[in-house]
Amino acid sequence: MPYKDPEKARESARLRQITYRKKHPSRSKESQKIYRQNHPERAKEQSSRWRLAHPEEFKVLQRKWWERNHDKALQYWKIHYARRRGLRYSVKIFLNSWFVGSVLHHVSEGVGAYIPRKMHESVKHNLRTGLGMEEINQLTTEWLKK
Repeated sequence: MPYKDPEKARESARLRQITYRKKHPSRSKESQKIYRQNHPERAKEQSSRWRLAHPEEFKVLQRKWWERNHDKALQYWKIHYARRRGLRYSVKIFLNSWFVGSVLHHVSEGVGAYIPRKMHESVKHNLRTGLGMEEINQLTTEWLKK
């Protein structure tokens, strides 16, 4: 029986999906894996939205993952901190000096500038991959000229 209200129809379809997934867990896991491989951006976006909407559940899942994969997690943290240490001490040329409310932005390998924290957080960037570096460096240059 079709619903006149689109919200009820959506909710009904969602409940049917949940029931199917509970009855056929191996099929649904396989189809989810294929979907994530074919649509990585959408899957990442959906995952982020869920994580923000369910922070407590996410913390529980994180804790469970940590307990199951303790050695792997420690390896990730070692790599993470090694990268941070490497970046932190690799700056040889500072374009300006530290001030209250500033963070060090790595303009390039060996070159850093202190910029306001809000500006630094406004653009997602990564020195190793080059993601967003042109944009944040342009903002930094304009800010330093003032």
